[in-house]
Amino acid sequence: MACFDDRLRIIKGENMQGFMAGTMFGSRSTTFCYHDINAIEFNKQLLGSVLEVLTSSYQGTTNHDFWRGAGSSRNANTGDPWTLSNTLPINNSEYMRARAEMSELRQRIAVTKQTTVNVTMPAMTPSAQAPATRPTIWCPDWRSSASCATREC
Repeated sequence: MACFDDRLRIIKGENMQGFMAGTMFGSRSTTFCYHDINAIEFNKQLLGSVLEVLTSSYQGTTNHDFWRGAGSSRNANTGDPWTLSNTLPINNSEYMRARAEMSELRQRIAVTKQTTVNVTMPAMTPSAQAPATRPTIWCPDWRSSASCATREC
């Protein structure tokens, strides 16, 4: 997993990782922009755990189990954490060592999701301002055609 200023990459490649990801002698990589990530989930299991990136495209599914699809091929098992693009199988000890980095990653995602609104009001030019007029004064003498502004009521 590689974290940049604006995105996260999960790369599964080289040697055994490529084979386990279902790409013999190849690799599988996915890039997630921080503003697209909804959550980072850690599913702890006894022998091996799974770090999962949740987005609107990759929603949290059932627990990803290493043994559930043992009888099928790598790419046929839809719950295999090695072949899914948004999961990273890791040891529990690796996750415990990377807790500070995971907190920083979650903080980066939270900062990216904060909305900032900048509003600038246009300056009023003298020609755009409304002309100064006399205020309208209510006149109790409604029968008079004279303006109340010119005399007192």
